[in-house]
Amino acid sequence: MMQCLFVDEAAYRRYYETLTNVYAKRLKDAQEAGEIKRGDPMAQAWALIGLNYFLGLNYSVWNDAPPPQEVMETVLDFINHGLAPER
Repeated sequence: MMQCLFVDEAAYRRYYETLTNVYAKRLKDAQEAGEIKRGDPMAQAWALIGLNYFLGLNYSVWNDAPPPQEVMETVLDFINHGLAPER
């Protein structure tokens, strides 16, 4: 998919816009069910996709190894609590 950006930018954008729309719909449903914090589901979707994209790029593509357990725990904590200080 990464090379597609330089070959057919419209297809590249369509791919991520479609993915984001589906992701946002699921996030909105989860918000309405009280399963996750309310917010702009499109912004949440883009943020989660970006997080996933760059973690995958760093660990799977550039380093060809799964992320260490500590990294996964940090990422899950970040998704669940953001950058707010512990109280």
